Amino acid sequence: MSDRFFVARAALHRSATHFEAAAKDWRDAEGQLNYANIGSDDLGLIGRMANIPAQYNQTVGEVWAELSKGSNSLNQVATTLEIVSESYKRTEKATVQEILKAKKDFRGVPPAAD
Repeated sequence: MSDRFFVARAALHRSATHFEAAAKDWRDAEGQLNYANIGSDDLGLIGRMANIPAQYNQTVGEVWAELSKGSNSLNQVATTLEIVSESYKRTEKATVQEILKAKKDFRGVPPAAD
């Protein structure tokens, strides 16, 4: 087991891009359902008597709502991955600056005697 830890920021960014693309696909599907409702007489008398249009429209509404939740969740994942990537970028930059400062501060200091 290694005592090293690192974050592959590029991989986080790539993953975020994939989640953004998936969210767009879900939004596209959600948009298609905006026009999927049917009228109460669209399936004729038997359809109306069996309440099929209302049941169908209710199901379309439920699917639309779940697609909306899904696209929002996928966007949240993408945003969080980008935030994590940027956070590690700032942390790495600060760490490198501290190391360089420490290295500069210790120039000319002889090593400790054993």
